[in-house]
Amino acid sequence: MSTNGTPFGEQIGFDNLTGELVLRVPTGTERFIPALAYKALSKMGFALLPEEMLEEFTHLRQWLSKDDDRILPHMIAGLSFASIGNAPRLLSGALLVRKLDDPNIPYMLFVMTIGSICFQIVMKTDRLDGEWPSQIRTRPSIKWANVLAPPGETPIELRYGDPTHIDLGRNSLEPRLIETVDTRIKPGGKEARMVMNIRQNSLAATLL
Repeated sequence: MSTNGTPFGEQIGFDNLTGELVLRVPTGTERFIPALAYKALSKMGFALLPEEMLEEFTHLRQWLSKDDDRILPHMIAGLSFASIGNAPRLLSGALLVRKLDDPNIPYMLFVMTIGSICFQIVMKTDRLDGEWPSQIRTRPSIKWANVLAPPGETPIELRYGDPTHIDLGRNSLEPRLIETVDTRIKPGGKEARMVMNIRQNSLAATLL
């Protein structure tokens, strides 16, 4: 047996720390350009801006409209997961605005969920985060949740957990963010969980 060309014997193991049986499956071989993924997220957030806020995002609009390779500072995204393996039919987006007069907190965050995946980025303003392009190094770290409440059914809450911070500030063609998916089975085989393993070279550097 093999999965994506990898022998099955190399995908099964035992975690001595947790006592879990681990089945590890590599993801596909598709590649992407991180900077274009960040630009796509920024375009989605920009599309949700109220008309009265557009004047605060003129530089971002210009950057989005140009087909160039310019890398902005700190193109970091937060990435988190909910019910891996049974993704709901869900697409949502939200803009979160700073209420405190604190220049160390980004003025606006964009949070997007697609099924069981949640992305968070800082929406870069013209002046509300300092001079363009913003040098704020704060990482988006919202613990997001969605509640699905179909009529007549019991509401289901999706908790996406603590985001992992990924660096999308590169223009090279790279492997997908998620390298492997673990199915971790607890002793006795009655409980299991799935874990996404993100490529190490995609992780954002630790803030000092």
